[in-house]
Amino acid sequence: MSTDWGVIRSPFLRLREEPLQKAKITAHLRRGTVLEIISRTEAKETIDDASAYWYQVNYGGLRGWVFGAFLEVLDSKSEAERFARDLE
Repeated sequence: MSTDWGVIRSPFLRLREEPLQKAKITAHLRRGTVLEIISRTEAKETIDDASAYWYQVNYGGLRGWVFGAFLEVLDSKSEAERFARDLE
């Protein structure tokens, strides 16, 4: 399986311990941050009118879950880095 990459599109995104809106927040990640996607939930969840998967991500050795409604998912790290630059 190839690795997918994500780029945060919102001003910031909460990194959580579990794929739950009420889960403990372990970090706040900023817009344009490139994340390695490890896995995703099997079903989408709807939060505040946005329906998306939760993605388990790795960011500089920090692992956690982010809600996908605020994430641009791309096929390669180079595509993700290009997308992140275009957000600046």
